[in-house]
Amino acid sequence: MTDPRDYSLLDDMLVEGRRALRMLGDADEQALLHDDMKRYAVLYAVQIVGEAAYKVSPARKETLPNIPWERIAGIRHVIVHGYRGVKLDTVVTTVRVHMPTLIAELERFFAENPEP
Repeated sequence: MTDPRDYSLLDDMLVEGRRALRMLGDADEQALLHDDMKRYAVLYAVQIVGEAAYKVSPARKETLPNIPWERIAGIRHVIVHGYRGVKLDTVVTTVRVHMPTLIAELERFFAENPEP
């Protein structure tokens, strides 16, 4: 059985991961640099994904070994604590390349685990 708190956190990751991908659209690093609203939207969505990932219980994380928990939480820490050091090319790559894989893993989890 899935802990309701973990279930909610995983749902947050899925919702915000999809949002980050949608908000990024076809923008590249330069587009984010010049579009404050898009940049803030993407960064905030990625931040929420990282915060939720950080809070998922260790027991649940063990059952989802294909999710790079530390890396996801790590990008959140960079956004929040090292905001001047955020590399937009890394954000674009994270969202465009890695977010679809995370979304697929979470969708698989939810397909196999109906709401508690």
